[in-house]
Amino acid sequence: MKVKLKAESTWDEDEKMGYILSRTGKNPRALIQTGYLADKYNTAQDMMQTLTKAFNDPHKKAKARAMYRNLRMGEQERFDTFISKFTTYAAQAEITDDAMLREDLFEKVTKTLRDSVRSNLHLNSTFYKLQDYIGLIFWELEAEKKRTPRTAQAPVNKPASSPSSARPTPSRTTANTAKKDEKEKPTYLDKRKADLSAKGACFNCEQTGHMVKDCPKKDIKALEVNEESEKEDP
Repeated sequence: MKVKLKAESTWDEDEKMGYILSRTGKNPRALIQTGYLADKYNTAQDMMQTLTKAFNDPHKKAKARAMYRNLRMGEQERFDTFISKFTTYAAQAEITDDAMLREDLFEKVTKTLRDSVRSNLHLNSTFYKLQDYIGLIFWELEAEKKRTPRTAQAPVNKPASSPSSARPTPSRTTANTAKKDEKEKPTYLDKRKADLSAKGACFNCEQTGHMVKDCPKKDIKALEVNEESEKEDP
């Protein structure tokens, strides 16, 4: 047995109302079923008006306008999430002017996105062009964040050195040299020579700046012999 279905364009009102009744859920169905069985509805449009009055929020448009007006994109929010809310609220608020949508979109995205697209704003003259361009810039910025090493951190300031640690450490070579000079410095039994030696003065002319062997005032070969004989090891 073959059943031939009629096209929707040829349905009569009873068939249309029956279809609406079959496609509604529990609460809407209970609302219209009593009136349908009592022949309360003359047309399918009467049935749809009953459903609209019962379930349609009369303040839906006003609420959507308020949500649209206060909408702003969060700093950590994805652009696709934001634009979904933007277009939904705009549709519910019945905002269709392209220039207004374009201007509002630019003002509602983050400052980073506004600064990034501002120079090319004139090239995107319609709402949909600007939407696509901002989406492209958003993902470029996200890719740039991922390329930046996460381990890069500001250098940690080391605590200031204590005063004792700031003092220069005496050179080991300098200390050894001083000890060596002190060890090799001769002593003299003659008090005069001992005093001159302490001053670093010449034994002959008693002037500083040269040793007795280099004294220009006198031939001191005899003095050098006497000097060697009077030295004692420390």
